[in-house]
Formats: sequence, structure tokens, C-alpha cells
Amino acid sequence: MIKESLEKALVPLMPQLIAISDYIYDNPELGHEEFKACDLLCRTLEDNGFDVVRGAADIPTAFSAELKGRPGGPVIAFVAEYDALPEMGHGCGHQIIASGALGAALALKTMMPSLTGTIRVVGTPAEDSTSDKVDMIARGVFEDVDFSFQCHANDRTMSDARFKAITKREFIFHGVASHASRAPEKGISACDAAVLGYMGVEMLREHVRDDVRIHGIINKGGSSPNTVPDYASVEYGIRADDSRYLREVVTRVENCFRGAALATGAELEIVEGKTIESNLRVPALNSLLLAHAVDGGADQILPQTTMASTDFCNLTRIMPAARLDIAFAPVGTSTHSPAFTAAGKTDMAHRAIHAAAYAMAAAAYDLMTDPQLAKRIRAEFEALKNE
Repeated sequence: MIKESLEKALVPLMPQLIAISDYIYDNPELGHEEFKACDLLCRTLEDNGFDVVRGAADIPTAFSAELKGRPGGPVIAFVAEYDALPEMGHGCGHQIIASGALGAALALKTMMPSLTGTIRVVGTPAEDSTSDKVDMIARGVFEDVDFSFQCHANDRTMSDARFKAITKREFIFHGVASHASRAPEKGISACDAAVLGYMGVEMLREHVRDDVRIHGIINKGGSSPNTVPDYASVEYGIRADDSRYLREVVTRVENCFRGAALATGAELEIVEGKTIESNLRVPALNSLLLAHAVDGGADQILPQTTMASTDFCNLTRIMPAARLDIAFAPVGTSTHSPAFTAAGKTDMAHRAIHAAAYAMAAAAYDLMTDPQLAKRIRAEFEALKNE
């Protein structure tokens, strides 16, 4: 019954959803610059009777769009992303996230008068840069949401992937400029301090757990080899499977740079970035979502595998939330790669939109029509959160 109803709703929507996905793909916008994508999604939702709040959480390219069913029941959010990558366009497939979330909501629209609950599409900018879901959570956008779903393009379909906690640090050194040949003894090299700290991190790698990932770049190391550099900066992303161990590793990384400052005489400034949590996985919710993805025709159902991080994980810490990775490229195609970008408008990518929209809509339907199921999943979430 639900399959027939959703298919009946989705099939005529697919040309529009594909066109929206392709438009976002053809007009890649970096985080906080997603004005075209945001406007297109908002206009589409407004045209379909959703109450749309633009600029949610005081972020210009964020939004929240709501459609109510019968009073009571859960509030269910379909979470959209639409930011692109520098120099690579949509090499992470966020056009699929946006069109999948939109498709799930529009597929349920005609059923909402008979359903108990509320559906929302929440547009969350800058996932690949400043992780704006963290700010949106802090500002109350998700405060009354009971369940959340998201899809993400990948080389396989899975729903139980483990994501790493990540935090970012920038290490800025201030030294003393001097002529590098005439008076090097009067200078303090910020670049030397940065390189020394960088090498300290390289030596640290042997002495942390295998799940740890520490990846960095030297943003600035000087402007001329003829001048002792008085400014240098190094930026790192630091990841681990759990937030507790991540904090231990971060302290050790910071100490590498504190030691470099002490050794060279440079002054050190540490700029803390946002922390993205590891995800809390609720097996019953993930299994529900994957089962519907299979029913919706998803390709390449394979075991979970990831070493990535996402700010969607922070949602999993405050409510039952599940992410569906949906196959839209051949197995082995890595995200954040030219090959992944190239897959963005293929027939497989377009089929992924249908499968993802169907799976999320069907899972939401189940939660709105089966209060006992919703209660069981909530109880499982609470038990896991309190472990």
C-alpha cells in the first residue's frame, strides 16, 4: 500500500527533482554562498504549500520548511545540504542530498492530511567548511524535532556507517622579522616553529590509536626567503572514532606546537574550531531506512565503510537520526575526487535520488503511522545515549 502510494507520488516528481539536482550541480556554490540553491529549494517548497522560514538561525543560506498533518505525532526532519567544494564543484554529491530531502517531503505531501505529525525540510549550509548544523542546533532549529533523516551520495548503499569525531585547530606563530643574511641572529622564525610543530605531529602518529587521523596544511610560512618570517600558520583536522579519545589526541597535538614555540622563542596562538561528534547509531532506525532503500530500488547494497566525519553526527546525539548513504557511482569511487564530481549527472545518480527520497519518505511514514515503532526507536536511542 505505502509503496504504491509513494511510487505514485514520486514518479511524476522525478523530472523536477532531477532538474533541481542538475541545476545545483551546474551552479556549484561554496558554503555560505549557496544563494541560488537555497532560493530554488525554498521556492519549490513554497509552491507546494510548505511554510518556509528563510535565513533560519540567522544564517542567510539556511532555511526550515514545514508541513503539518493531523495534530500530535512526531516532527520529522529531512536534512538538506547543497554546498560545493573549492575547485571541485559537487565532488561530494550534495546536490543528491538536497534533491533527496526535497523528494521525500514532496512525496509525502499529498498524504499529510491523513497522517499524524509534521514534516520539515531543513536546509543546512556549509557542511564541508564551517559545519553549520552545529550552530543551527545551538540556536534551537532542531529543538522540537523528534526524528531526522538524511541521504548522502556514495559508492554504495548503507545505513549504519560509523563516522569519526573531528575537531579543527589552527596554530599561528608570531616571530621577529630580520634580514636573513645580514642579521639572522636578530630574528625569530615563525616558519621554523611551524615546521618543528609539524614534525612533532609526524612523530606522534606512531603513538596513537589506528583509528586516529591527523591531517594538516601549512597555510603561511613567510613571504620571502630573504627575510626571517615573523608569521606562520598551520591548520589541522584531527579525527578519532570517539570524542573522548579525540580530546586526548588534541592535547598531544597542541603540545607539539607548544614545544615548538618554546624551542624557537616564537609566540603561539591556538585557534579552536568546531567539534563534530562521532555518530550515535540506532540499529532499529538504520535497519528501517535501509530496508526501504532496498524496496525503493537502491543499487550496490554493501557493508558499511567510512573514515569520514559529518556535522549530521551532532544531530544523532540529540535525537534518533539516520543517514542513508546511497549508491550513485561505481564501487571504489571516492568522495571529494574528480571521478565523484563526474558522476553527478549520470543515470545512476538520478536513480539514487528516487531511491533515497522513497526510503526516507517511507521511514517517516512508518514513524507517523506506528506509534509503537516510534516509541521503541526512541527508547533504543535513550538507552544508547546513556551508556
